[in-house]
Amino acid sequence: MLIRWSSRPRPWLPLVAFPALIATQAAASPNPLICDRAGNTKYRCRVTETQLLTRQDFQVTFEVPYRFDCHGHDTGLAIVARDGGSTGIVYGTSGRVRLEGHGPFLVTDVDPGRTYRATLIGPCALEFGPAIVKPSFATLELWKREAAALARELESLLHELRLARDLEQVVQWDDGQLKLTRTRIIDLLQQKLPPELPYESLVYPFDDKEPERRGQFKDAADMPPGWEMAVVLNPDIPYLVTLRAHIESILNGRPPVYSPNEVPRIKSDVADAAARAELIIERAERWQREIDDELKNQADRLKQLKQEGSAI
Repeated sequence: MLIRWSSRPRPWLPLVAFPALIATQAAASPNPLICDRAGNTKYRCRVTETQLLTRQDFQVTFEVPYRFDCHGHDTGLAIVARDGGSTGIVYGTSGRVRLEGHGPFLVTDVDPGRTYRATLIGPCALEFGPAIVKPSFATLELWKREAAALARELESLLHELRLARDLEQVVQWDDGQLKLTRTRIIDLLQQKLPPELPYESLVYPFDDKEPERRGQFKDAADMPPGWEMAVVLNPDIPYLVTLRAHIESILNGRPPVYSPNEVPRIKSDVADAAARAELIIERAERWQREIDDELKNQADRLKQLKQEGSAI
């Protein structure tokens, strides 16, 4: 909860118009500065530590304007992020403090001895205008990386799900359908693959010493140079290569390189990733931040798959 030390409900400092921010209006509370007094002069002052904002789940930028109608010696009055994020000293009769951290954010005294020795003149009531609380730059960068990583994961899972759904159908085809599809795939791969990356270089041979790898799309560590760029330019290459290997296995009387038993696992993984994507989108919308375009596209694709009747 944000606190305002004043019985006057006047917004004495205007709220700066930041894009995508959360503004919090201060509320009335006793002055944290307690002093002995002689007329309009105050001395032997102490500060009662008071919380302005509770601890946040992520690092935020906390910005608040203040007024301190007081003259005389400097004091140790300050606003701090208790997690050690940063400290803002209250200087002069007005100003603005900008801190970063998880919080909680407190009014405290960083130099009690100086405050106690100070001689002050005036009302000396510390009051705040509306505060701005928003994700810090570091938090936004972290969210961006999370969104990008999840987008890549979703993209991979969607390709895998597409392949799984197709392979479930392939095992039911006759030889004529399989050979026709293989011919079409070979033509497509010749268009998409550069000459230095033939189909055979991208899959493990059927006599590979590890049976579970036979005919499979190779792991990244075993790929020839240049395959990453080829996939960037043509994202369907892994799908086409795996589908061809699957058909080649069936036509040659070998066990399929892909097990239909994997389908439930893939669908479960897609559903889990979709749920995490929704959380990221909701968080971005709550903080009025533009969500990652790639992530949004993948989330839209998931919705499209659901509409097509895919049991995710």
